[in-house]
Amino acid sequence: MAKKQSWKLDNAALIFPAIQNGSHNMLFRISADFAEPIDQKVLSQALSDVADRLPHFRVRLRVGAFWYYFDPNDNALPLEQDVINPLRRMDFKGQGGYMFRIRYGSNRIAGEFFHSLCDGTTALTFMRTLWARYLFLLGHKEVLPAPELGILDCGDSISEEELEDAFIKYAEKGAKLKRKESKAWHLTGERLPNRGLAHVTLSMDASVLYTKAKELNVTVNEYVTACITETLYCLQKKTLSKGEVKVSVPVNMRRYYPTKTLRNFSLYTNVGIDPKCGEYDFPTIAKEISAMLRYKLQPKLMSAQMATNVADEKNVLVRAVPLFIKNIVLSTVYLTASENQFTTNYSGLGVVRLTPEMEKYVTGMCFMLGAPRVNTTQVSGLTYKGRFYLTVTDVLRDKSFRREIAKNFVEKGFEVTVEDNG
Repeated sequence: MAKKQSWKLDNAALIFPAIQNGSHNMLFRISADFAEPIDQKVLSQALSDVADRLPHFRVRLRVGAFWYYFDPNDNALPLEQDVINPLRRMDFKGQGGYMFRIRYGSNRIAGEFFHSLCDGTTALTFMRTLWARYLFLLGHKEVLPAPELGILDCGDSISEEELEDAFIKYAEKGAKLKRKESKAWHLTGERLPNRGLAHVTLSMDASVLYTKAKELNVTVNEYVTACITETLYCLQKKTLSKGEVKVSVPVNMRRYYPTKTLRNFSLYTNVGIDPKCGEYDFPTIAKEISAMLRYKLQPKLMSAQMATNVADEKNVLVRAVPLFIKNIVLSTVYLTASENQFTTNYSGLGVVRLTPEMEKYVTGMCFMLGAPRVNTTQVSGLTYKGRFYLTVTDVLRDKSFRREIAKNFVEKGFEVTVEDNG
């Protein structure tokens, strides 16, 4: 892009600066393990090349009178060594104003992103492009761009389509959807000291997962969401607690609209079970989750949800309210009418594909969500080279959920490999 520019946050990004605080901001992480040791100097050059291709990552968050906005950032790009405990709060000022950071270990390259900057799909495009550029500069000249796989050519310039706010573009005018939902049951307990975050990654054969989902006539995403719901339901029964068990599932809207946007374009929908209706077995949970997701993912309902969110942003009275008041209102609404409405989050990136030339060097992947603001745990997953990787992040000392979800998959016949940070 020849001329540097400032621009507003997209519709989905507006909430995140308002709800962060001194100990928390909404982060997520995507990492890949490599067959060869990482060369920091080569990675630094690759990062510079990718940031030139995607200049809307070379920004800092600015505070306006009425809205936040992004401003161009010429500071050194955030590249640092990896840590055992990732996804600690991001100090934007301490890393030159950037809202992402690239970390590297002996054989790993990871990216951690603030959700105002992008969603998981765009972050994956950034990371795939970075991994490919790194391998090419390292001397693997057979590793070339593949835009159809989200591996961009660093020689290209960003287009206006890639920068569009797709929420504004595709929200149906006049449509409206009620946001009010019943409160969900939540996991509680003593939290880890020093704002710690425990994480465990379960690895299993993706073909077995596909087969078991097909046996119940549900998708892999629906099957995994049902497993999470069942695990929570069983834990709830042990505590004699009450309330709906609900999982919030983000939906990549690019599957439904012809956009090339490389900004946020995801919606969230909550699905689950109500124990007041009686006892549930797993097939019943899976079928109910499937039915709810398929109903809620109707184009008209999603368009109405987008329209409701966009209408708030465009409301003349809302626009006239000073930013500091907007922050108070948004934070209050989030605390009372967002995380309160679901028990946990499950975010799936689906099957991650690389070119055959890249796959020779990338041995494994992981997708991980940071600590939520209100709830205590989050779950994320992806499939790569025939393996499904499910990661649980948790702020509780009690390991029950992490332990029970692994046990749940094992009891269903999966051979599970477990990796955690203790």
